[in-house]
Amino acid sequence: VNFLAPFLLTLRLTDLLAAGPEPGRVVNVSSASQGFGAIHWEDTQLEDAWDRMTAYAQSKLALTMFTTEYARRVPAELVTANSVHPGTCYTRMIRSTLLFAPHTPGYGAANLQRVLVSPSYRGVTGQFVFERQPATPNPLALEPISRRRLWALAAKQAGIVEPWWRGGADPQPARIDDHEYEHEYRHEYEHEHSPAAVPGLGSE
Repeated sequence: VNFLAPFLLTLRLTDLLAAGPEPGRVVNVSSASQGFGAIHWEDTQLEDAWDRMTAYAQSKLALTMFTTEYARRVPAELVTANSVHPGTCYTRMIRSTLLFAPHTPGYGAANLQRVLVSPSYRGVTGQFVFERQPATPNPLALEPISRRRLWALAAKQAGIVEPWWRGGADPQPARIDDHEYEHEYRHEYEHEHSPAAVPGLGSE
């Protein structure tokens, strides 16, 4: 639910967001825990080894991966999408697990509001924002193979079929079978991560 609910809500609202006079904005609440999360492909519900922090980190990583993939699929001139770690704030949930948190709930809300309404984020899409600054997310969020595999799995679980918005079906539809992914999309991953494709790499 921590991932599938915002996944489904975002997709269902896309047509409305894209129809406005200004580009719509999707801001999904991620967490610093996405950085050490992993997707347990063979047991996404963690039925064999349940642990609440493992489940939480997986859900936030999944949300970050989805947001990045959504930004690839939906043109930024219609809808932008970014994920935000608002900060570790002393909310009711944190009080039940930690004795202390460095920030107030208002601090976290302001960080979310900035990405949602600030002119500085107009047209910005596909970013992971750590509190007040763009940051590098978990490597899985940057890997198209894993993002598409996750999308296919979530779509199956949520009952989403193509085309899910008026923009039409994705020209590169996702599949759950990672072996098919490896064969068809490995060249794309290698291109996106080659020195020539990454600013600052491959040159002095």
